[in-house]
Amino acid sequence: MSLFFRDKSFYLLNIFGITGCGISLAPSLIDFSSRSWKALRRKYYYPRFVLGSDESGRELSVEATQLINSSGGDKDSVSFSDIVMNWGYYRLQAYDFLISCEKNEYYVARHVWDNWYRLENGKKLILTKEICGGKDKDGAKPIKLDFKKQSGSGQLSKLQIMANSCSFKKNGSGFDEKEKWNWNMECKGDKENNGTECVTLSINKSNYKLEYKREKKNSGR
Repeated sequence: MSLFFRDKSFYLLNIFGITGCGISLAPSLIDFSSRSWKALRRKYYYPRFVLGSDESGRELSVEATQLINSSGGDKDSVSFSDIVMNWGYYRLQAYDFLISCEKNEYYVARHVWDNWYRLENGKKLILTKEICGGKDKDGAKPIKLDFKKQSGSGQLSKLQIMANSCSFKKNGSGFDEKEKWNWNMECKGDKENNGTECVTLSINKSNYKLEYKREKKNSGR
C-alpha cells in the first residue's frame, strides 16, 4: 500500500485490488482529502437522465451530454468510465455497488477501502450474500430502479451490481433526432444464489431533466 501527497491532499493507492462480479479490478486510487469530499457535495450535472430516485427525491442520474453527443457517432456503446453517474450530489465511482434486496429497490454501497463499503445510513460493511437478511440496511433509503432481465422472465431481487459493469447502448438501429434520447443501461450483477444476471434499464426523453429542485420542508410558519 502506497501513500503520497499532492497539493495538501493525500492519496492512498490500493495495490492489492479486488475481484467482483466476475471482473478483475485494477488497483484503485482513493482521495481522502477534505477538499475533494466538499467538491463532491457541490457538484451536480445538468442536463441529465434520471434513472430513479428514493422517497426523499434524491436521484440516481447520468449526465446527458455524453450520451446525446455519442448518438450521432459510430460507437454503439458508452462505457461507465466515459460517463458521469451521480447519486444526488455524489459521483458514483467504478467500485461502488447497487444492491437489491426487494424488487426494483436498490441501495448504494460506496466503496471505502479494500473490501469495505458504506451505506447511506453510515453503516460500514463487507458485502456478503446475507446483507439483505440483517439490519445493516435499516435506515438507508432505497432507490426505485426498473431493471429488467435481458433474457428469461421472473422477478429480480437480491442482486449486487458493480457500477463499472454498466454500459449504455443505443436503443435503435440508426441515428435520428428521436434516437438520441433512447438508451439501454446494461449491467451485470451477482445473484444471491450464485451465478450472474444481465439486466437492462431503458431510458428515453421522459427521463431527461434540466432542473434539480429540492422539496421544501414545511417550517410551520
